[in-house]
This record gives sequence, structure tokens and C-alpha cells, in this order.
Amino acid sequence: MEAKSIPAAAVGGDFYDFPSQSGDWLGVAVGDVSGKGVPAALFMAKLISDLRFTAQRHGGPAAILRALNAELASEARRGMFVTLQYLLLDAASGTIRAANGGNVPLLWHHAQTGETELVDLPGGPPLGIVPETEYQEGTLALSPGDRLVLLTDGVLEAADARGEAFGFDRLAAAVASGSPVATVLDEVLEFSADGARRDDLTLLQLTWCG
Repeated sequence: MEAKSIPAAAVGGDFYDFPSQSGDWLGVAVGDVSGKGVPAALFMAKLISDLRFTAQRHGGPAAILRALNAELASEARRGMFVTLQYLLLDAASGTIRAANGGNVPLLWHHAQTGETELVDLPGGPPLGIVPETEYQEGTLALSPGDRLVLLTDGVLEAADARGEAFGFDRLAAAVASGSPVATVLDEVLEFSADGARRDDLTLLQLTWCG
């Protein structure tokens, strides 16, 4: 597993975490807090604490997002919310249970075919806006060598001097090449060096060896 986050400013709003789970199940979370600076950092710190606590009490990703959303919506400052993608990986079988609260889709690189596809998982809206929100859950079945790449929107939206975004096709090509996360992010930074990069960049790559 590889992960890296690059803030656009001194204090960024992107985060990733690995809430502990029981048995062979591993929790994986990637998200993006609205805003920047100290308020976003404080909100993010509390969010990660709440996420770890909630993951211990609720078994599935949809239930975790539902409970966390209710907690955040009752306490968050006006205008503060978070996009959050939460996965549970069964290390023994390669089964993924996942839910997406308003975050960008993930990429799935299939080792057997070399194909890299964009997967928009079931879920619901960003967390912290509407207290009574139901979230849906989906499953994926990984094959040995498959890779999942979780990210935030700053990676896709980083633009060059002409205003062209880095986008899915470039990211998929970089992932398909087998480059490590740090190298992929270097490509994004080089692409957007003379253009607009106003948001954080976060990539997390999960490989199931089987």
C-alpha cells in the first residue's frame, strides 16, 4: 500500500487514514474537507478521531458513513462538510466493501487485462450537510495483482498554463504504467507547474497480492 498527500497551502484539507478493523478486514479512507487553513485542519482532526471511533461501532462502510454524517451534521460549523470514500478490504479473499460520500471515483487497474477503469461506487452526498441521509454500499472482487487508486479531486483538476486539466486519461495511463504513487504525483506537479493548482493532491494505491 502506498499513499501520499501534497497540500496546496501550508495547511491542507485532504486526508487518508486506515481505521483498524477486526480479523482480516482493513479499513481504508480518503477524503477532502471543505475549506483551507486552521478551521479545515481542526475539522479534519476531529473527523479522523470520529471516524476511528465510528468504525469500531459500525460494521459496514454504508453504516459508518451514515453514523459519521449524522455526527458531523449536528456539530459542523456552517458551510463545513467532507467528501469521504471508505473501503473495507478482506485481505484473505480480495473482497472490497465500499461506500462513497461525494468523493471522486476510484481507479481499478486489472492485472490480468491491463485495463484501468474509473469506478463510481454507490454511496451518497458529502458528509455533514443533511443529518438524515442514507448511504448505499457496493462490492468489488479483486484478482491477484489488481490495484485500486483512491484520490481527491485536486489530482484530476490540476491544470496546465492553457487551462487543460490533468484528467482521468493521463492519470489512468500513469497508473497503468505501474509507477509508484510518488512518481504519479510528480507527473501531476510537472504538468501543472505553469498553470493552476489551487487544491491539495492525494493519491492512495492499494495492491492485493492474493
